[in-house]
Amino acid sequence: MLAGHPLIVHTIRASLQSFVQRTVVSTDDEDIAAISRQHGAEVPFLRPKELASETATSLSAIQHTLGWLKEHEGYWPDVVCYMCSTCPFRTAKAIDTTIEMLIREPELDSVITIRQVVDHPYFGVPFAGRAWHAHE
Repeated sequence: MLAGHPLIVHTIRASLQSFVQRTVVSTDDEDIAAISRQHGAEVPFLRPKELASETATSLSAIQHTLGWLKEHEGYWPDVVCYMCSTCPFRTAKAIDTTIEMLIREPELDSVITIRQVVDHPYFGVPFAGRAWHAHE
């Protein structure tokens, strides 16, 4: 819960206010599905338990969602935005900026947003490690 709402609600709201055309939630939990629907997201299926385990990957959930949408609706999106509910401060503007970057720069096949660590995520103390940047 954050500000009186489950984390997923914040992600759904940002998605619905962005350029995203469909906000589809993949979950194996009936309560999360109901909350998601109440706040305007689509939940056309419940994710199989084996794709909601500690060993399942985000990619497997995305592939299942895309496969389900293609098989049951004949729908295949041009762009996929994967948004974890554990990032509740994401804004519609940040989503739109990321989508625009992906469209504007056709050599890109994916974009990820990150934020520099200021406090250690486990201890809430200033991060003493060295910053690193991935380069090609």
